[in-house]
Amino acid sequence: MDRLSTLGKKRLSAIILLLIALPLILILVKQQTNTRSRAAAPDQLEAEGGVLGGNATIQADVNASGGQYILFAGQTPTPTPVSTSLIAYTDYVVPPTIDKTGTTDTKQAQLNFFASVPNGVDSTHQSRIVFPAGGVYRIDAALRFGNRHFITFEGNGATIKYVSVTGTNENYSLFYLSNSPPNWNGPNSYVTIHNFTLIGSSPQPGVYLSGTSPTGGEGQHGVLIGDGNNYEVYGNTIKGVWGDGLYVGGGADTIWLHNNDVQSVGRNGLTITSGSHVIIDHNNFTKNGYMPFDIEPNSATGSEPSSFINFHNNTTGTWTNAWFAADGIPSNDVHDVILDSNHSTGKSLFSIVDIVNTGGPRRSNFTFTNNAGDVAGAGPIFRMAHVDGLIIKGNTQPLSSGSLTSVTDSTSVINGPNP
Repeated sequence: MDRLSTLGKKRLSAIILLLIALPLILILVKQQTNTRSRAAAPDQLEAEGGVLGGNATIQADVNASGGQYILFAGQTPTPTPVSTSLIAYTDYVVPPTIDKTGTTDTKQAQLNFFASVPNGVDSTHQSRIVFPAGGVYRIDAALRFGNRHFITFEGNGATIKYVSVTGTNENYSLFYLSNSPPNWNGPNSYVTIHNFTLIGSSPQPGVYLSGTSPTGGEGQHGVLIGDGNNYEVYGNTIKGVWGDGLYVGGGADTIWLHNNDVQSVGRNGLTITSGSHVIIDHNNFTKNGYMPFDIEPNSATGSEPSSFINFHNNTTGTWTNAWFAADGIPSNDVHDVILDSNHSTGKSLFSIVDIVNTGGPRRSNFTFTNNAGDVAGAGPIFRMAHVDGLIIKGNTQPLSSGSLTSVTDSTSVINGPNP
């Protein structure tokens, strides 16, 4: 009788353990078969080009473990870039009739050839203009074009350069990607610029030269994106331009600027006058005549907003004005800007966001995290005013005097800790 009682107790214990284990097994099975209901790891979000910003709220996770997650109001819808290994290209090689010795002006010959190449079909079936490796192409004015879609310009290391000062405004940039004369037939979309060396005509590379051509100017840019959407500019070397290495304006949307070596610019490494969903990462901005990073709308009517701008993992060298600024004309809305894990080797992280916009939108949702400056600077390094939503955290910057931050008339502020 005692033996039967003992066996009964063992069977009862086994049943209880089974009842406890069964729900846990079901949860694990559900999570394995419904992985998209689970929160993505941070590195996956970064790979997808997502930018988090805006107000954050706690939400219940009803699809996975029943826990909670944080929802950002401002996560951008930037799609995962199409891997080049998944793109079917139709190649069009720049013909040998276009001088590749750098002797004669090839601007019009190149534009005529570009015009003969059809647009691609979609993001996975693209046209590709292929430059011969080692070619040197002289231009006396910008390669400007619009209404091109699903097309890649593959430089193969070719050089496009000026050999004299023919002008210093935007019309004398290297690539000018914008709705263009004489037909004004529309902006571009899905255009890629890869693996060129672009050389401007500045007689003092990396030095800001005010005035007008031929002794001054700040409008000649390496790659100027003037409107349109879905651009990728990567793997290029840019030097000797009077203005900016990279420029975004005209409300251009969905832009990825990465892995470029911007060696010397007369004004800024990157300027954004109006653009959204712009990612700037893993670039070098070595010698900047004015500053590495500038968001500066020019419109007096508020028609040049910028939003969801993400600078991360860039390296900067020298500058004369500031490391970063978001000033310009006050009436334009600038919000959701992130600077994370950038490294300034030549000067400090001195940054300014200080715009009084009476009756208009204030600057909002600015994040400075995990940036590092090697050279001591006089504080305040981060000079912030009139910002709604501000995070300054995890930044490393030696000081020669003063404080790291100055924050006035701002709301929803997280200031520190900073090492």
